[in-house]
Amino acid sequence: MKRTPLKRKTPLRGNYRNSLKTHRPMRRVSKRRAKENKQYTEVRKQYLTEHPRCQVCSNAKASDIHHRRGRWKSRLTEVAYFIAVCRPCHERIHHNPAWAYEVGLLIAR
Repeated sequence: MKRTPLKRKTPLRGNYRNSLKTHRPMRRVSKRRAKENKQYTEVRKQYLTEHPRCQVCSNAKASDIHHRRGRWKSRLTEVAYFIAVCRPCHERIHHNPAWAYEVGLLIAR
């Protein structure tokens, strides 16, 4: 069965055509969240310079920040819930949550 393109019964209105030319794309991140992300980037960089080694295995260089209680609202930049970890340890924490809660790498919300 051959399909034909959908045809409009009424022409598009003039305002719609003009709005397509001047239409700006929707923001992917809100202004508030963009501000929080910028602040987090600065805090993250400072924390990783203060803690260069993984705090789980102590062997590898820390490349990630693990948030023990999540990343929403003020906890995104709250250093009390940060742990500097290497990528393999970070994956281990998230793939084995029972172990992470037991060891104290995750805190119940």
